[in-house]
Amino acid sequence: MWNRATRGRMAEIERKTKRYPTDLTDEEWEKVEPFLPCAA
Repeated sequence: MWNRATRGRMAEIERKTKRYPTDLTDEEWEKVEPFLPCAA
């Protein structure tokens, strides 16, 4: 059953996990960002 406690716990789990296998973490984005082209 959903209540404030379980919603908070699930939100914390969602922040720590990837939704899709191709999702990047913030740390991974920091490594990739220098290789991305500049916005035009």
